[in-house]
Amino acid sequence: MEPEFQRTTEIPPSLHKGAIERAVHAFVVETVTDEETDPDGFYNQTIQRIAAAVIFKQPGQEFWLMHAYGEVSAYALATVQIAIDGRLCYWVAQTWVSPEWRGDPIVKKGFEKMKAYATDIFCAHFVIVTTRDTEAFCRFLGPKMRPYATIIKQELSAAIPKGVPNGLHTRPN
Repeated sequence: MEPEFQRTTEIPPSLHKGAIERAVHAFVVETVTDEETDPDGFYNQTIQRIAAAVIFKQPGQEFWLMHAYGEVSAYALATVQIAIDGRLCYWVAQTWVSPEWRGDPIVKKGFEKMKAYATDIFCAHFVIVTTRDTEAFCRFLGPKMRPYATIIKQELSAAIPKGVPNGLHTRPN
């Protein structure tokens, strides 16, 4: 059976124990490349957002999941926001695809499914936040996807005091 990328409000019983944690850990390890981002905080924030969607059923928090053989193949975290033009925007704040599934047409179908869902719930825009290889992402998702904005940042205070290691301490079992 081919895996399917779908919006979910519960953790599928077919997932192996710790599968979500392993996927989030992989995402954090691949994504955190600067010294300012606290990997533990990023990991915990992601787990909390997933829990908000699938455990607490918090309105506005959405979790998309693709899984195969008991492990996470891909996931996305999304919300509906009001865009600067006053229209609804489906804001995909985080996505991860397991290396063995990257570039597979099934993943592209999953993103198409997300866009169709966004249209069904009256969203005028579909935005994916990415910090890596924007042009390749746009090519993969189709000709209508384009870079929209650049995020710039400045640290206003030291999030991690001097002398405190900035390693990922939260590791799944």
